[in-house]
Amino acid sequence: MTDSIIYEAQPIPPEDPNDAKRKRWSAIFGAISIVAILLIGVAVGASLFRGSETEPIADGDPTATTLAATPLTTVAKSPLTDRYSRAQGGSNLAASEDGAATRPARPGGTDVGTPTPALPPQDFTWERITLDLPEGQESYLHGVYATNDGFLALGFVWSERGQDMVVWSSEDGSTWARTDLNGDFSNASVWNVVFNEYGAIAFGEEMTEFFEEDHTEYRPYQPVRLIWTSPDGVNWTRTELDLATADNQEVWVNTGLAGPDGYIVVGQRSTSPEFEPFVIEKDGYQLELNEYSYTYRVLDTSGAVVAEGSLDDIYSNYYDEDGQAIINPDTGELLTVVPWETWEEAYEQAYSESSDGPFGGFGGFVAPELTIEHDGYRIIINEETYEYRLEDIESGEVISSGSADYLWRGPAPTITDAGGIEILSFTWEEFDAAQQAHWEGAEAEFEYTTEAFVATSSDGVTWTETPIGSDGQEVSLDSIITLNGGYLAFGSQWDEFGGGSAIWTSPDGMTWTHEADMPGGMYIWNVQKTADGTLLSLGEGPQGPALWSSTDGIAWGEAFGTRIPEDRTMVEWFNQFGTGDLGTVIVGSRDQGYYEDYYAEPLSYTQDDYTLTFDDYDWPPRVTIVDDITGDVVIDLTLSEDGAAPLPEGFTYEDGVTYIEHNDIVLMAITDEDWDSAQEARWMEIDSMYEGGVSEPTMYFSTDLAGWVEVPFEFEGWVGHIAVGSDVVVLAGQEFSDEPRLLESDGAEDGAIVEDLSYYVPPAPVLFIGRP
Repeated sequence: MTDSIIYEAQPIPPEDPNDAKRKRWSAIFGAISIVAILLIGVAVGASLFRGSETEPIADGDPTATTLAATPLTTVAKSPLTDRYSRAQGGSNLAASEDGAATRPARPGGTDVGTPTPALPPQDFTWERITLDLPEGQESYLHGVYATNDGFLALGFVWSERGQDMVVWSSEDGSTWARTDLNGDFSNASVWNVVFNEYGAIAFGEEMTEFFEEDHTEYRPYQPVRLIWTSPDGVNWTRTELDLATADNQEVWVNTGLAGPDGYIVVGQRSTSPEFEPFVIEKDGYQLELNEYSYTYRVLDTSGAVVAEGSLDDIYSNYYDEDGQAIINPDTGELLTVVPWETWEEAYEQAYSESSDGPFGGFGGFVAPELTIEHDGYRIIINEETYEYRLEDIESGEVISSGSADYLWRGPAPTITDAGGIEILSFTWEEFDAAQQAHWEGAEAEFEYTTEAFVATSSDGVTWTETPIGSDGQEVSLDSIITLNGGYLAFGSQWDEFGGGSAIWTSPDGMTWTHEADMPGGMYIWNVQKTADGTLLSLGEGPQGPALWSSTDGIAWGEAFGTRIPEDRTMVEWFNQFGTGDLGTVIVGSRDQGYYEDYYAEPLSYTQDDYTLTFDDYDWPPRVTIVDDITGDVVIDLTLSEDGAAPLPEGFTYEDGVTYIEHNDIVLMAITDEDWDSAQEARWMEIDSMYEGGVSEPTMYFSTDLAGWVEVPFEFEGWVGHIAVGSDVVVLAGQEFSDEPRLLESDGAEDGAIVEDLSYYVPPAPVLFIGRP
């Protein structure tokens, strides 16, 4: 393995002491920067594999017959490769005696951001294939896998009965055919499939309802974990994996695989504290409330149960799908139902009227009082004291008042026996006080515990479980592989003082040893084996994303890293990789380094003869107003650093307008709408700066992990899986779609289309078949 480096733990940079102050101001004044980052993030995500303005690998004829393989030509060389050739006056790459290019050493050692020489391009020929997923249903391609006989592709289709698996097979990667599936995936949700040389295993859960249909019986969420095992990816055995030992436990199966002697899964068991029932004694009765079973019962002095039922009867949850039910708390009478839209309008109006505008200090905000009039009733809620008053509009009579909690909760609990005779009644005050005392007494016991586990099975049906010894530390196993007849597991372990990534080994899947901790900052995921048994994984190197390699799964070094140009204007990401007899393929994207010199001008707003500038790049934010005629700075002030001050002197806010006054002259009157428009203009400016940048997909290929080439690659979409055979590379991808599908309105007649409600329909998944 050339250029293999073992990295030590890297120190974590100290936090800027001003960060907390900046975060408080960012809630309002920093919105521009926040939205800009979000827009950039979306742009980066959406452009992971989007090239320049050139066409993708193949447009694809929508009328073409399914499974038609189309020979394709490769695109032009990477502009980054050409740039390096021009800058260096030729190739930067060393050559072996037979003329083959070898990977150059990375200059600069571990200096982050060191420019990396470009690699020679190597053309692949490509075929584009669309698989025949069922039409009219939501479907996706989960992955494609190399087998002894060729390739398998696994997909899923959503239907009313859950997810159905669809399987295709191919001998050469070019010709694919649907294969009859033998297995039961009904009423189930599948979230992961792991396929290796020993077979396949899938993980999911049974689709169950949280409540019964009539909403009268509550039960804790205890999903039925499901495991499907298969020797070939076509014939599947379904098994319920019940590893919970108590009702207050939740079991999560993280991953697993097929091994030489059967199957193995790893996961976590979380146990919640099991409290005694909440008890209130009153009038010779004992009321027991059980939060786990969501039930109550009342016992008399002899211990006999005289009443029982659901906690819904106690908490009086008066819910109406059309709006908030208003109950007379004294009589329990339903007075009216206020539509949800009415509530939303009242809240929006109340809070907009109480705003201090764009320059108001956070501490100066005054909680509003909102008023709702509906069906002859007036409801007034003070958001500061959280008290309400319910009035009859015509008479002015106060029907009820008190904590706004009681407005939503309805009448205080009243309990009757089986004959309908009232035996207990409470005020909300005494009920809440008793409940609070109960939970305060239970706080010391309120502690969740977790433990990692491993379960093995020779047939996928009967499972044997063993815990992972952790010396008192919390353990989470995230991935597992087979190696030399045994197993390696990768995950994390931590205690109250910290923790990090770690590695465990096992000769049989039952006895486990904590073998080593990973270097600081490194995390192992998607471990794959090359044809000669070398282990590969994507991770972070000193310059950014890298492909790591190991011969034993314990000591890891960098096998290949991202390419950074001389001018450092681009960054690169590795998204997927695959390895097989042909070699190793990495797919990623190269994007503009927008974080360097990526600042728009401060927000500027002009009105009449004055220009206001809001500069939030420096801290605290600075506001200046310049007389455009004379050029004089009329106002130059720094806003409060801690954000707790009211409006600056000379600034007032009234009815959605900020007035700025100087020497008894109103210089500006800025409406909220005008300020929002100025903010939006700045956001668009920042967004356009990024849109003008370069983003292109990248692909790298090596037959031996020593000499690497860059494969010209254009694809407008994302690659989710890579399978490498003896002479072909198969990429499973999803192309971007620019065709929105409009949603139909449930309330409109004849299924009318709602123009502002649309979503993008993903096109059918595609396979790209490449040959060097």
